[in-house]
Amino acid sequence: MALDYYLGKFQKLRVDKRGDHERLHKPCMLLAVIGLAETGRLQENKIRFGEPLLDRYYSIFVKLV
Repeated sequence: MALDYYLGKFQKLRVDKRGDHERLHKPCMLLAVIGLAETGRLQENKIRFGEPLLDRYYSIFVKLV
């Protein structure tokens, strides 16, 4: 699939809003998973909710919030 397809999906991702403030937890977690995949840390067809994923998630979240 083309990159434009995924870009469209990210743009349509539903995030919670509180007033004018968007809650960016979903996009941050998706970026964290993609980052683990890019670095080869996903060795099986499972995403484990553990330290590598959470560390990457928090580093992304802190930059965006």
